[in-house]
Amino acid sequence: MADKNWSPLDEDSDTAAATEAAPADGDNGNSGEGQPTGNGGTMPEQKTEEDQNSKADKTELLLCAGGTCVCDKAKSPNPVKLNVISHQKYFINDPDGSKKYIATIRENNIAALNFSECKVPDPSKPVACTAQLKWEKYYESVELPGKSFVLTEKSEATCAKGGKITVKTTGQEQAVTAKHLDEANASAWSATNPAVSEQDAEIKQADNDTDNSVTIGVTKIKTKTESPTEGTYPPGSTVDFEAIAFTKKNPTDAEKKTIDWIVYNGTTGQPITTSNDIGPLMSTVFNKPGEYIVEAYGKNPGATDAKKKGSSAFQRVSIKNNEMTGVAESNGQTKIRIGQPATFNVSTLFPVDQTPFPAASGNVSWEVQVKDGAQPVLSNTEGMTTTATASDKSSYVVIARQNGKTFQSPLIQVLKNRVKQITIDKTSVRLGESVHVDASKGFEFSPPMPDEVAQLKWKCVDDKGGEHPNAVVNGSVSFDAKLGAEGKYKIYAYLMAPSEEVTATFEVVKPRLSQCCWRGDDGDVKTTTGWDEESIIWLSFKSAQGMTVDIEIYTVNSSGGKTKIFTYGGAKITSENTFQQKFTLDKNKFGNKVNAGDKLAFVIRNKTQGQTIDLADTYQPQDKLYLQLKTDEKITSIGFYKGGKRIYSANYGDTMKCRVYARNLSTKELTIKIYRHENWRIDTQMGNTLKCTVGKEGYGEVDFTLPKDMENKYGGNIHQFYAWVKEDEMFGSSMEYGTELKNNEFSVQNIQTKALLVVTKNAKAPDASNAPVGVDKVNNRKPSGKCFCNRDFTVQEVKDTVNYLTGQQKIWYGKNCGVSDKSYEALTRELNAMMTRYNVTSCIRKIHFLAQVCEETGVFGLSEEGLSKYKSSQSTYKGRGILQLTGAADTTGFYNLPGAYQTYADYVKQPDVVTSPGKVATDIHLCIDSGGWEWAVAKVCPKWEDHKNDSESTKKQKKYLREKYADLLGKTPNEIADYEDTYLMEISKLINGFHDKAFPINWSKRQTYYNLLKNKVFRYKELCNGGTAKNSKVDGLCPKCGTMHYDDLVDTVVWQTQFNPKWGDKAKQNVACWKTCHDILVTTGLGDGSGSQDGKFQTALENSNHTQLNINADEAKKGVAYIDSELKAGRPILVGVDHALNYKGGTLNEGTTDHFIVIVGKGCVEGKICYRFYDVGTSHMDKGASEDNLLYLNATDHSLKGTTTYNGSTYTVTQVRKNV
Repeated sequence: MADKNWSPLDEDSDTAAATEAAPADGDNGNSGEGQPTGNGGTMPEQKTEEDQNSKADKTELLLCAGGTCVCDKAKSPNPVKLNVISHQKYFINDPDGSKKYIATIRENNIAALNFSECKVPDPSKPVACTAQLKWEKYYESVELPGKSFVLTEKSEATCAKGGKITVKTTGQEQAVTAKHLDEANASAWSATNPAVSEQDAEIKQADNDTDNSVTIGVTKIKTKTESPTEGTYPPGSTVDFEAIAFTKKNPTDAEKKTIDWIVYNGTTGQPITTSNDIGPLMSTVFNKPGEYIVEAYGKNPGATDAKKKGSSAFQRVSIKNNEMTGVAESNGQTKIRIGQPATFNVSTLFPVDQTPFPAASGNVSWEVQVKDGAQPVLSNTEGMTTTATASDKSSYVVIARQNGKTFQSPLIQVLKNRVKQITIDKTSVRLGESVHVDASKGFEFSPPMPDEVAQLKWKCVDDKGGEHPNAVVNGSVSFDAKLGAEGKYKIYAYLMAPSEEVTATFEVVKPRLSQCCWRGDDGDVKTTTGWDEESIIWLSFKSAQGMTVDIEIYTVNSSGGKTKIFTYGGAKITSENTFQQKFTLDKNKFGNKVNAGDKLAFVIRNKTQGQTIDLADTYQPQDKLYLQLKTDEKITSIGFYKGGKRIYSANYGDTMKCRVYARNLSTKELTIKIYRHENWRIDTQMGNTLKCTVGKEGYGEVDFTLPKDMENKYGGNIHQFYAWVKEDEMFGSSMEYGTELKNNEFSVQNIQTKALLVVTKNAKAPDASNAPVGVDKVNNRKPSGKCFCNRDFTVQEVKDTVNYLTGQQKIWYGKNCGVSDKSYEALTRELNAMMTRYNVTSCIRKIHFLAQVCEETGVFGLSEEGLSKYKSSQSTYKGRGILQLTGAADTTGFYNLPGAYQTYADYVKQPDVVTSPGKVATDIHLCIDSGGWEWAVAKVCPKWEDHKNDSESTKKQKKYLREKYADLLGKTPNEIADYEDTYLMEISKLINGFHDKAFPINWSKRQTYYNLLKNKVFRYKELCNGGTAKNSKVDGLCPKCGTMHYDDLVDTVVWQTQFNPKWGDKAKQNVACWKTCHDILVTTGLGDGSGSQDGKFQTALENSNHTQLNINADEAKKGVAYIDSELKAGRPILVGVDHALNYKGGTLNEGTTDHFIVIVGKGCVEGKICYRFYDVGTSHMDKGASEDNLLYLNATDHSLKGTTTYNGSTYTVTQVRKNV
């Protein structure tokens, strides 16, 4: 592939030869289109598309512009040519770079492929094609900008109407495409293979040419003389040419001097001049109009094979007489003020002062044609320029004629001046402050005339419709507006009448405290602390920037009593409306004021004269977020960190930190060792023993690197490492921690724990910069970009998953494994059938299920429990199937009672499950199906209901369990999986045997498989948008609204305006809101199908007579849940809104949606949940991306409704559209 914008490297030379050339008599300058007329030249046999495509199966040919496709739902079976619309930059097999643009997955609409008529829905009544395509089987190793993958001859697309589109021909042609070259050469041209592939694109070593008389060939030439107009020159021009690329790297000057040149008539192909052995530079004078071809060569003209020493290169030149090419207003204006002269000039092929028109061309004549309004007056009707003046409103075009050619100017509009825009310096001010309002640069024609300024009127209206005339100054282009009451205000500016299109909106507010909490050094919300440990008071305000406050810290004892212990005075709120203050609970200073179990709160006191702050003088944060002092010495958690973020997996060569959080261990030294987990021998310590000290932040950390040279010393793709921590001086009882403890190595006086890190071997990423034009066919393609919700696995996807987790593709390899059909086809078929039968349909459910299965079977290696010392393995009804279906224990302790075998047999109505239990391990269907039954039917979290004979201690324990597992009572693992990461341990316990305290067997492996499946195989956060995740227990909940806030998208999502010339003229820009919102999504990195109508949530509709907007509460609830899931994943969402009933007669979209916006964040105002949005319907970024563009959630019907800062309109969400 090549970029059209290449810039050849000039090579200097001090020699040049000049010759003069002219075309044959009668040449009219037009390039010929007939058959070759060269001297005995013969064209090579043309290969058909079929011939070109009959290459080895190793390669797939790339699809490019001009290729053809068919649709099985099109009325006509004939192939349709493909247009490349996604770019005009990357091309193949096209020396001119003008036609053969490479096709990508963004050729996905009717502009790219138009099949004319569609047989859907009624084949007897074809309708117009509306192609909306989604491509598959594309080549993932080459990615063009904008996440555009290239298409190949094997690519297929599916239309939104169900049509299947396949490629018939690739569109690749002969590398030599200029027919004139064939005509100009006296010998046969050597054509390269048109089906360019990876093999053909390799640099091939030149063959051994023994002709010592030829030492250099030419592969590229260029014109050194600047062309006035795109490679075209006037008669009499001297054009310099230079050979810039050769068949030998760095040729000598002597070798360059062997280069010969020929100038051909571009129409007839006849040579005009020949210059031998003149070197890399040549000059030619072209006297007559016409088309010419210049060739530089080494031995034989026409030798285009670059591997030959005598290769040649070509350059086309056009010689034309000067002529008129257009007409336009001199300043490029299309709007003129009444009475203002507009000057019009003709444009020409070459500057007239340097290249006059031929005498036969005659003068330029002018006329004006009125479309509407007053008749303009022309200053003159002949000459190179004229002016037009209209005394009243008018629209017209100016026409220039010369020698039979006619050109006209764009439509000129003559208008009265008007105000188009108002600017304000702030969109939110405090009471007593003013807003500067300015329209000086907002007129249609600026600056305005004095009489226009005198006519300028202003109006200020509050959100209840009340006018405030004292806030504005008529007859002035700018002033300061000051309002005396809180509220939202809108200001209008106008010459004739106020318009909603010319307004500015601002808010007058009282400062308030909006969010507050205690945080740790890592930014997480913090609710416990120890002595001498540093915490952060984190405050966020509204409209309080620059104000000064005092912060008083109080203790809160168990009975609620509060005592002030410290005051920070003179704290100044930042321009971002935030304030952070570190606070250390110094034991020496506060030891006699704060007791174990006490909590810390704070109160904000305003110190700015003339202002107040809402929620000041109250205890903050909410009591459940008070900071509690705990005095026990304890290691509270261990984790691995990289770039300041917690990680669970890494690559060899990574440098990271092991961080140990501890309480009341400040200044104490910790011992840390990094181990590699070994399956069959003692774990291996990696590197030296490390030491760190717990700092005032509440943690200590050490740096370590996993050596890159270790990567290939171990088999498999998954390697596990962990940190072991010890603090010798700590006394206390043993603790529980959510990772597997090592061999019970902790005691009353010595606590040790470890945190797991999974390391995967790095796979070499494809190098797109050197990607071949043809592609190797591979069996393990990357995921297609689709998540796994509500769809089957493919055989290849199952193979890839096993290979990734184990480093091999063997399945059912265990000793004496008797599975009847050990093929991947059988495994995939039964997995898909089972997941459909038991509703294991979402990505997160599949991830949880497979994580447990991988641990129980060794990633589909075993189908039953192996013989061991344990009684269960020696039992009749031992563990079998992918989740180890196990019977009930008898009085001997052996599992010789059917138990679950009987229940499953009754469920599937197969008695032989009990009579021949071994079938669960050998019959592939029962082996897989029994796992689904256990997962979604049999295994249920207990409800721990009280019974009349329960003791008080038993009732107390049950109550504790009911409260602890309130979300899970009576639910299966399949249902609990919807909570994502929250209950992984509880799911593992249900599968392995539920108990409250101990860790499930092989807990670390279950964690490992879960994290790898979720993050690497399913790419859950990146791809999944159809999960049912509930996430009921998430850290960082807002203390006011009780939900997560997502406010960081504005840092990565760039606002755009729909009033951009790229959408066309003003009329097209006015209706470009969806296009602009869609462009925001695509620019962010989302797929081109994002924001389409497919699968949208229709949350509201106007009634039939468009007098009322009705909310669909069920759809609205689903829409809000989808918005939350996308914001959590860091993705913006396109939504439709209604801002006026019966807008434009209800003719837009589905008759309800009037406009489209993009949601980019979630937060709350005084505890009321709201969503921030970008409004593209304004050209002002301060309005379109204003933080006050908020949609508020109605907790009853789940509707979203709010006001846009742009013009104060009220938006109600009517559609939520999905991302892909």
